[in-house]
This record gives sequence, structure tokens and C-alpha cells, in this order.
Amino acid sequence: MSFLKSFGTILARIIGVIAGVSGVINPLLDQHVQTVATNVEDKATQILQAVMNVEASFAAAWPNTQTGVQKLQAATALVGPILAQIDQIRGRKIANEAKWVASVKTITGGVADLLNSYEGVQGS
Repeated sequence: MSFLKSFGTILARIIGVIAGVSGVINPLLDQHVQTVATNVEDKATQILQAVMNVEASFAAAWPNTQTGVQKLQAATALVGPILAQIDQIRGRKIANEAKWVASVKTITGGVADLLNSYEGVQGS
């Protein structure tokens, strides 16, 4: 069973339990949700900053000569370790290296596209 399927199954069980004892669990859950939200925001900020730093570095070092492929490769090298520190996957062994690299590139490219969709913010 894949990690995501296992996670979904566990989450469904937890939601079922919570539905039955929500009055007791809500204060504890609220604190946990706040901690998770803070961690997600921290990692997202780190990833956004990594992509923006690559853009700035390339623009300073090689004005008008950098390519999106080169910037994506550089940013992916920074984003991968950030993603690897997410609690749910930290310390797990990568079973499919090619799929992992492709996924990190997809996430990194998506962040660059997101940043490029805003005025005055460049990601790649």
C-alpha cells in the first residue's frame, strides 16, 4: 500500500473517532492543527524564498544568459531538502528516486510559475 493510501486510511479512521468525541478532542486538535499550519507555512515560505533566491542569483551572476532549465535545476536542488524535512516524510527512504526528482521539479516549477503570476514577483 502506498504512503498516500495508508495516510488516507489512517486519516479516515481518525476523522471517524473525532466525530464521536469531538467535544473532548477539539481543544487538543485545535493546538495540533495550529502547529501543523505553522509548519506548513514555514516550509512554504522556505520554498518560495529558495526559488526567489535562485532567480536573484542567476540575474546577478549571468544577466540575460540564464535559462529556465538552469534555474529550475538550481532551485530544485534547494527545494528537495526542504521538502525532505516535512514531518510526514522526514527520515523515510525514497523508493523511487526518478519519481522523487520529477515530483520535486514539478513542485519547484509550480512555485516559480506561481511567483511569476504576480506583478513584481519573479520566481524563475
